[in-house]
Amino acid sequence: MFLGFRLLRRGLGAIVMVVVVSIGATAAWVVGQSFREDTTRTDALVIMGAAQFNGVPSPVLRTRLDRAYALYRQGVAGQIVTVGGSQPGDVFTEATSGRLYLQHLGVPRDRITAVRTGTDTFNSAAAIARIARARGWRSITMVTDRMHEARATAMMASFGFTVHPAPPPAGPGSSRTPDYLVRETGGLLYFWLVQQHGSTA
Repeated sequence: MFLGFRLLRRGLGAIVMVVVVSIGATAAWVVGQSFREDTTRTDALVIMGAAQFNGVPSPVLRTRLDRAYALYRQGVAGQIVTVGGSQPGDVFTEATSGRLYLQHLGVPRDRITAVRTGTDTFNSAAAIARIARARGWRSITMVTDRMHEARATAMMASFGFTVHPAPPPAGPGSSRTPDYLVRETGGLLYFWLVQQHGSTA
């Protein structure tokens, strides 16, 4: 009986250790990816959605849009994708709000694709993947918050694309806060363990 108890305790201890190490390694990956910045030329710039208010991008979304615009002007990519659906009661989608903002900056309408679906990162990535495949795109520059880059790039990569992170260097959404780290660590683990199996659709 005592032997069985010791074996059970050791087994539980091993499981706890694996969980702790997995969480720690994932958190380290999230932080590590937040420091990456790759401006290699790609087929398209993808701007992950964030809140908008009656067609006006929130400070976080505006920071991402400004970063994508700067990269576009640098020649990193000739096409821009804005993505994001709407919340109940919204007149505009996040994608449309982003498109209008970029047009106001001077980006031609035919250089912007607004993907008006997706209320979370995985569904947004899936929607982007369908359009990118149809257009023959193979490489993407991901523009989103620094702490969000690890999860967003992992999701797009799982659909078969080469993804280069290029987050805004500063501004709203760029801080590496403990709560953001916890959220992204949990989200990335959930993707790897659950969502990834459906990402080849």
